[in-house]
Amino acid sequence: MKFEEALVYELSEIAEIRDKIFPLSAPEDSEPPFVIYVSSEGVKVASLEGYSDLTETTFEIHVTTVDYTTLKSVTKQVMDKIFSFYSRAIGEAGPFIKSVSIDEPVESKVEELDFNRCAFDCHVRF
Repeated sequence: MKFEEALVYELSEIAEIRDKIFPLSAPEDSEPPFVIYVSSEGVKVASLEGYSDLTETTFEIHVTTVDYTTLKSVTKQVMDKIFSFYSRAIGEAGPFIKSVSIDEPVESKVEELDFNRCAFDCHVRF
């Protein structure tokens, strides 16, 4: 299982966003709460001895909700789930995560849609 598939698999365990986790953007008719993620294949980690078997990837998470209380709740659940990746394989036979970090979340209001959003970058090595 590739990293992105494993990420969606893991986040789908959160009831409020199950079946509402989208790459790059949400479909037009999507009703919050939902999560958008942006990821890449990552890069090989280099050391003085050359490139290792480790891959490092940074991915963005955008939690979108209608009300602020739900934003705080879903964001916390998503962050807790991502921190739980440390030192285990994610998904069904997905990559074994060797390190996890999350940058400070940034909250905002999407005025034209009357949505709340929290965005943050995550870094993992596997």
